[in-house]
Amino acid sequence: MDRVKPNLGEILGATVMTPNIEETIKPYIEIFEYHLISDNVISNQLSNLWNAKAHFRAESKIIAPKNKSYPWIRFICAPEVANYKAMTSYGWHSLEINVQNVDQIPNKLTNSNFKIIGEPHQLGMSKSIRAMQVIGYAKEVIYLTEIPNDDSVPHLPVAENFVDKIFIVPLGTSNMDETRAWYINNFPNINKGIEARGIKMALISDALGIDPNTKCSICTIRLPNKSSIEIDDYPNAAVEREFLRENLPPGISIVSFEIDSLDKVKVPFMSEISLIEESPYENSRVGVIRGSASEIIELIERK
Repeated sequence: MDRVKPNLGEILGATVMTPNIEETIKPYIEIFEYHLISDNVISNQLSNLWNAKAHFRAESKIIAPKNKSYPWIRFICAPEVANYKAMTSYGWHSLEINVQNVDQIPNKLTNSNFKIIGEPHQLGMSKSIRAMQVIGYAKEVIYLTEIPNDDSVPHLPVAENFVDKIFIVPLGTSNMDETRAWYINNFPNINKGIEARGIKMALISDALGIDPNTKCSICTIRLPNKSSIEIDDYPNAAVEREFLRENLPPGISIVSFEIDSLDKVKVPFMSEISLIEESPYENSRVGVIRGSASEIIELIERK
């Protein structure tokens, strides 16, 4: 293993842009039993770190799974981007959360701000995994996935709560192989996971309004603590994500990861590395980079 390069750690959190925080977080608190860990405004330090000065003093709330402090989800109040549609542009496109019983969830979502876009079903690549998909008030797509507690998929975490934690962050790209190579070349501790080519991705085809029989490719790369990045090779109809000047991208805009050393990172930082005392950083050094699919990656140093 190349010790000159940094080791990418587990998923620590994700940041979602929304025009209304209260409406967005309501089902997370009431149905998912997430709890509030921070209620604040975006500091000048953070807005500079992200090169997003428009968010200075914007309302922000951070929630986390029951009995846990991470992986958290941070919501930032921001203007809507009129043309944004989930799962049609490159970058982070959804969050995958593990649950104890996926078939019990649909009835709980009645009259909530979550719209079901995929009913509970067996995942095609694993007969032992069952999942469903929803889209929230902020156009954030959430995969709710039940991992069996039988050691059939030992690289995936079993939920400790009815709705538990983010364990996979899916990423849309124009070239799956190049994106996977970018991560592996920059973070030598990453291990290859599954790969499937020529498969149907109904949610993506439906979002793009293209032939449902369109074939796509997908792969995963494995991180510590049974977390992963999923890389989806988007069809040609996908586009670069539009965003407002000095704003973060709409939808799921940032994913935050643990890193062992920012000093080893060879990818250019978007701004100066900053020591941040406030929650959820807890006096950690933080740096922000862009990946090969234009995704924003926040690196939080935890030695």
